[in-house]
Formats: sequence, C-alpha cells, structure tokens
Amino acid sequence: MYRNRNMRLHFALAIGAWIGAATASVFADPLSLSVTKAQATIDPGTGLPVLNLELTPDSRTAFGVWTSDLVGKQITVSIDGIPVISPVVREPIRAGKLQISGDSSMKQLQDWAQRITEGQSKIAVDLKTD
Repeated sequence: MYRNRNMRLHFALAIGAWIGAATASVFADPLSLSVTKAQATIDPGTGLPVLNLELTPDSRTAFGVWTSDLVGKQITVSIDGIPVISPVVREPIRAGKLQISGDSSMKQLQDWAQRITEGQSKIAVDLKTD
C-alpha cells in the first residue's frame, strides 16, 4: 500500500513539474528571432507596404514551438524594442515567414529591412500583456 501511495506521489510531482514547465514556456521572456532575409515590398492584395521576413532554421523551429503554446493569444513583434505589430496567433506559425504591415511607411520598412539584413536590428516576439 505504501509503495502505491509513493508511486502516485512521484507521478503527481512529475505531472505538476511538466504542467509548470509548459505554463512557464508560455509566459517566458521574449523570444529573439534571427532572420535570413528581410525585404520591404508592396503587398499585391492590399497595395500597402509590407516587410517580409524569413527566419533562420533555428528561429523557425523555436517560433513554431513558441506559437503553438500561444494559439488564441495576442503577441507583439518588436524591432529594436519598438512594438510594430500585435497579431493574435490563430495557429502555430511553423513556416518561418512573417509579414509586418500596418502604419509604417515604405521608407521605414526599407530602413528596417536594411538594418535587419546587416544584423544591426534585433527582432523579438512576446506575449502581449496589456
């Protein structure tokens, strides 16, 4: 009898640790992303300027895992600490491609694309908290 109680306790602790780890990953620090390609262009569907980003394989994998924990939640994408877009994650994003659109001018998007390509800008994603 004692042995079974002990086994249940170990199982409960293991499940509790696993649930705690899963919860911690959702509310972890911002995720930094590395980019292989950044290009400012005009979206043919809307006619508006957009910034297309392609992530490195490591960032693509990390972002896919990170977004799978956040389906239904709003995230913020920041460039150099400046929030640029706050979409709701509809499904895990595993393709490694992001498109940033909104109020930014083509000039601003071109500047970001150049700085990102040269490795001078940092891109991070975080759970939106406000």
